[in-house]
Amino acid sequence: MEDKKLNSIDYRPLNNMNSAWSETLRSIFKVPPYVSIVILILVSCVAFYFFGQFAIIGIVLIYGGISSRVLKRKAKIWRDFAAANGWYVIEKTQVDPLYIPPGIAGQGHSAKMGDVVHAQIDDHECDVFMYQFTVGSGKNSQTLFYTVARVALARQFPHIVLDSKATFSLRDKTDAKDTASLEGDFNQYFNLFYRKDDQINALSIITPDVMKTLIEYDKSQDIEISGSFLFFMVNSDLRTAAALPSLFKSVDALSDEIAHKAETIQYKTNDTQAGLALAPVVNQYMKSGNMVMDGLVKTLILILLMPIIFMIFVGFVINFAN
Repeated sequence: MEDKKLNSIDYRPLNNMNSAWSETLRSIFKVPPYVSIVILILVSCVAFYFFGQFAIIGIVLIYGGISSRVLKRKAKIWRDFAAANGWYVIEKTQVDPLYIPPGIAGQGHSAKMGDVVHAQIDDHECDVFMYQFTVGSGKNSQTLFYTVARVALARQFPHIVLDSKATFSLRDKTDAKDTASLEGDFNQYFNLFYRKDDQINALSIITPDVMKTLIEYDKSQDIEISGSFLFFMVNSDLRTAAALPSLFKSVDALSDEIAHKAETIQYKTNDTQAGLALAPVVNQYMKSGNMVMDGLVKTLILILLMPIIFMIFVGFVINFAN
């Protein structure tokens, strides 16, 4: 695997990310994207006019099919980006809890993670991927998308959460409930949280030099240290040529600082702390254990709905012909 310097990373394949929707529409309808959008809106309106609420099923399936093709196109662009830099891709068909920060692990439902690009930047190995889950249900449901970067550390660290005031990625601080006010203007950018009785360990890691790095490079991400991993998370898709360089700079700068702390910190995890750190992972495994059954149920529902969809389509054709 090739070790890349920050200024030598090839981001050109990611230039196609922003046009994924338009190119997908162009490939389906063979007309300019804006014409495709007009066609979709007109078909949706006509279908709803003639078939009312029954048309919603067909409309949802059509838009879902287009979205699926967009995601596949983006996944290919993501793999092309890895190949252009000599990095490898770890394909993920289901959520791997070891990759998910405790602060968002086990949240919501219908969790999915995309292919992981295993990057090597300035001697730091970093896993970058998209993670999503849905909160709420029905009309009140919302799917949240996260860009996550994970760096393996040389040793175990206490659980520390750095909650950025510039992003709202963090969903749960798990056992890192205690907090402290730090010197300077650090508290304008981050809130520091740590496990009970771990204040000395936390402050021996988040020292003034680390705070300076966090403010300079990392204030647009939520940061979490858990066990032997350092996590970066942002609640948006950063896999573009414009946004990803900033994330990689953050990863490189903070990883250097934490690597130095690993050489001096005197920290040992006791059994109770290890169990608490593992709890979010176990919770995620339990939730993901139902993914296969959920998939079977969804497939069965789709099969049952196919005759209705076919009748809607036939009715639309007959009405259009008349």
